[in-house]
Formats: sequence, C-alpha cells, structure tokens
Amino acid sequence: MRCASPYRAEIEQVANVRHPNLPLFRYVIREQYSDELVFDGVAGDMRDAIDSVNACLDYLQGAAAA
Repeated sequence: MRCASPYRAEIEQVANVRHPNLPLFRYVIREQYSDELVFDGVAGDMRDAIDSVNACLDYLQGAAAA
C-alpha cells in the first residue's frame, strides 16, 4: 500500500521565447500543505517533464523514508 505523497507536481506548457514554434514545458514540485517550492525546471517535451518530475518525487520520497 502506498501512502499519499506530501508533494504536489504541476506541469504547464509555456511560451518558448527563443523558438516560438517549439513547445516548452515548465514543471514544479511543491510541498502539499505549505505550498513551498521544492523543485522546478523546464523541458522541451511533455515526456521529459514527466520523467523529471517522477525522478524527483522518487528521490524526495526515498530521502523522507531514510
């Protein structure tokens, strides 16, 4: 059984100023209750953004369990 995560991830597509015809995805991870920013970044596609968020969440949850 998996516990609820104390973190919330958000991914949004934003304007790419340098290359307007290419997508850009901004992602953030926030602490669920305080809304404190824990991690943020950008990626060139949605898959990279999802992979980065998942890797960071795995790290944060592993560090909390240790």
